[in-house]
Amino acid sequence: MVWFLAGCLEIDQQLTINPDRSAKIRVRMTFDLGLLRQVESTAGIDMQQEILEAEETMRSLAAQCMATAKGVEAWTDYGLSREEKDRITVAMTAYARDVTRFELNPDSGEIPGMTFSVTTGPEGEDQWLMQMRGVNDRPRVVAPPKLAADEVAEMVAERRLEFEEESRESKVLFEALKITSSLRFPGKILSTTNAKKTSRHEARIRFEGKRFYAMMESIFADEDLVARVLGQGADLHADLALPGPEVNAWLFGEKAPVAISVSSGKRPLFPYAREVARAKENPVRLELQRGAGE
Repeated sequence: MVWFLAGCLEIDQQLTINPDRSAKIRVRMTFDLGLLRQVESTAGIDMQQEILEAEETMRSLAAQCMATAKGVEAWTDYGLSREEKDRITVAMTAYARDVTRFELNPDSGEIPGMTFSVTTGPEGEDQWLMQMRGVNDRPRVVAPPKLAADEVAEMVAERRLEFEEESRESKVLFEALKITSSLRFPGKILSTTNAKKTSRHEARIRFEGKRFYAMMESIFADEDLVARVLGQGADLHADLALPGPEVNAWLFGEKAPVAISVSSGKRPLFPYAREVARAKENPVRLELQRGAGE
């Protein structure tokens, strides 16, 4: 059930980044059980078992992230709580030696993967870019095979029917999905695109599932566009054969990269080595629960 529940999540990542790119990432994943009840009433799907297992499923999702995350040297501060009657939250902190190598859930499609890269600008500033795996990341190395016109037409009809059949429950789930990444830098924020400057040293990137769902509706409503996307071999549930800026305009608002420009900073924001050593003294041990993620 992890795949289903993850679509209902609010995910918050708070990244504190040192000049050497070492980082502390505080992750919070919150799920509202009311959404399962909404799916039950809207789509007529029995969700009682999922509701009963939700807390264990959240533990399983946290364990999955800890077991598969890339670039993590240590985990600490794990906790599960019920903030309100129907809201279950898991929280944990990751330490990454190089934040550009960090990815929370790289081997699964439950949580859209966000990765960061950085280059040096003409004035010595750091240019940070964010990509979402399969949506606006780097182009494929191997081009997908081209499809004949009749194959494209058949695929369009199949995918549109699947989308319409799934729309009642998936729209509820996608409209609930929110992923927020707040990045705190030692240098000052100089400029942003498709991100919001929240203080002199911090910027926020926000992905909303409802914008992704609206994009999918727009693609399926456009005969030429859906044929072009599918004809180029895209799997609409996993990736899009569209230019990144075109997708970003749908998802974030501007037809531009998701980017943050930051002046170079010299002073670390936290003692990475000391905190990692402390975390390793008391490692977090979570076991995946058999059957919870099925």
